[in-house]
Amino acid sequence: MLIDIPEFSLVLLIGPSGAGQMSFIERHVPVSALITAESALEQSLSVQAKVKTVGIARDHVHHLLTQTSQRLKARLKTVIDASGFEADARKSFVDLARRYHARLVAIAFDVPNEGIENSRSSASFLSQKRNLNHEGFHEIYTLRSEQDIANVHLRWITPLHDKRQLTGPFDVIGDIHGCADELVDLLHALGYTVEENDEQGPSAWHPEGRMMVFVGDMVDRGPAIVRVLQLVMNSIKRGTALCVVGNHENKLVRYLAGRKVKISHGLEKTIEQLDRAPATLKSQLPMFLNSLSDHLILDQERLVVAHAGIREDFIGRSSGEIRSFCLYGETNGDLDEYGLPVRLPWARKYGGEALVVYGHTPVPEPQWVSNTVNIDTGCVYGGALSALRYPEKTITSVTAKKTYYEPRRPFKEEGRQGKRLNHLRREEISS
Repeated sequence: MLIDIPEFSLVLLIGPSGAGQMSFIERHVPVSALITAESALEQSLSVQAKVKTVGIARDHVHHLLTQTSQRLKARLKTVIDASGFEADARKSFVDLARRYHARLVAIAFDVPNEGIENSRSSASFLSQKRNLNHEGFHEIYTLRSEQDIANVHLRWITPLHDKRQLTGPFDVIGDIHGCADELVDLLHALGYTVEENDEQGPSAWHPEGRMMVFVGDMVDRGPAIVRVLQLVMNSIKRGTALCVVGNHENKLVRYLAGRKVKISHGLEKTIEQLDRAPATLKSQLPMFLNSLSDHLILDQERLVVAHAGIREDFIGRSSGEIRSFCLYGETNGDLDEYGLPVRLPWARKYGGEALVVYGHTPVPEPQWVSNTVNIDTGCVYGGALSALRYPEKTITSVTAKKTYYEPRRPFKEEGRQGKRLNHLRREEISS
């Protein structure tokens, strides 16, 4: 059996005592990831105090929880030998995993054990194992024999968002929305070579090894969505680009999967243009879109890219709440006077050490707030397409050739003092 577990996970080994957990631990669990009741308790109690303690099982659980909380806060993979724990005891660990947005995995040991001393524990486990599916675990794996335990291959998987080993330099590019001509102009301004291929479409690379990072919203509204997708997909294939998912790609994924979505906010443009797209692109598009992470950690966690932004306590973690924040920003459920979701100023509260680069909300000029920068300068609305150069922290922008789509919420010219951008300009901005 192959068990793939994200590196930032909380794994509970569940079953009656003596059902094979120690054999599993010795073969498959790194010492650095393991917490046992004994090891947790030894951090707080001397041997003499342990002997005198009444209610030792309760203390074991308490110290397990304390150590688990510390590890999850530090985003460390954690395996707990929860042998003999019943649902009530496990609930505290489930709650911890939710609090820290850790993947929660159960490995259940349903191995026959005829030892008299374990008969009560085995009977208790048999009576409750059918309820594991309702305790909140993301995955449950069941081992039913010593052979199963011996044959398991446990593999720790690096999350899609973890690219911290990539140190750049990077060019983070804002919301494109099908503005392919402006994208090519911007890449040329940044020193990239754009190679054309009649069958596969364009790709781009930089002679100095720089890498493009796209903040999402490649699709909808603009005139050349297929060409934009080809350039991004082909560049990722050749290893010269990265991309996060935007809310418009997220909606397109649902549409391509046959789910009911409202054809609005420019999706009709994407559907129309995809109908004329090469068959190869259409066949590869769903897999590509599903492969995109909601945020990327780069340069040893000095740089983070997310479509609509991210809170510092969400960085490096995964959950539905975090994905929603990365796609839509911080909202409160209200609509503004234009019928669009009210977007709260999350960046004002950001206090993280990593520079967060994002888009989603169009602004007339790249907007620095705290240690964040919004680089969606509304190209499809007649504004500009902008890129942050990293680590230089400079902005390069090209003006839109025209207004391709009228915004529902007015795209104001504040901050430009009435001046349009030149067709090409560089702007130095310090954080």
